[in-house]
Amino acid sequence: HALFRRLSAAGGDLYVNPMHRLSGIAFWMDHLRGFRPGTLPWLLECSTTPWEPVKNLLELLMVHYHARGADLQLYFHWRSHSGGFEKSHGSFVGFCGTERPGLASFRKAAEHLLPVLRKFGDLPPPQCRAGILYDFDAQYNYSQGFRSRSAEYGARLRAFHEHLLAGGINSDLVPEDADFGTYSLLLIPVHPHISREFADRLKTYVRNGGVLLLGAESGLFDEESNFISGTGPEHLQELFGMEIRDFIRFRKSDFPDGCVTFSGRLGEKPVRSECDCWIASLHPRHAEVLCSF
Repeated sequence: HALFRRLSAAGGDLYVNPMHRLSGIAFWMDHLRGFRPGTLPWLLECSTTPWEPVKNLLELLMVHYHARGADLQLYFHWRSHSGGFEKSHGSFVGFCGTERPGLASFRKAAEHLLPVLRKFGDLPPPQCRAGILYDFDAQYNYSQGFRSRSAEYGARLRAFHEHLLAGGINSDLVPEDADFGTYSLLLIPVHPHISREFADRLKTYVRNGGVLLLGAESGLFDEESNFISGTGPEHLQELFGMEIRDFIRFRKSDFPDGCVTFSGRLGEKPVRSECDCWIASLHPRHAEVLCSF
């Protein structure tokens, strides 16, 4: 994030396939937009033939990218080249100089979208009322040297983002040093290390009327990814009215069914839940306990 603040715009590549959902593409677009708040991101490479031969969805994705804030869309590559590792990638013009069907799709999509853009002109960046914390230091701390856990960090954030989208709520993905004051809701899916300075900012955010949701495995580690010596979430026990006194992380492969099932109560109602990631011992101070297992 510090690097992108020195640039005029943030950008990245985005290639999709039939395994991608629109919600996942929206997550990546919102992530790009969060690198350089207040500016619209650039798509530096996107496919000329998305999802072919299943179906060419170039027009759908072109509109979707623009709706998520893309200011520029570059397609790779325009004409096939004779050598190199990526010579067989999709293109608008084939290696022998003939137009491929994707070029007609591109022309059709541009003919539909350009009149709309000319009519409305430059639109302001989206103003979201919800923010999701995406912090690379937190991702590194969470991974603890395992590449799979680095990907798991992104997956957990995508799940939060997708749930908000399903409820009709758009969100920004922001770093730890962002201005949270513009958001009515701030979600922190996982943040292993919570410094005193960051905790003070969160307390100020809540004191000013913001709604804060803090996910599991947060505030339990120091900046070197070592367990803290006291209870968690560090510096925030009083804010949340509870403390975490024990924590165990496990893998799905530890159990024959990939998880362990717990019984509990949600108010007066009996409930059951599956656990496949971590178990902790939570002790309330003054928090209202809604569900227990």
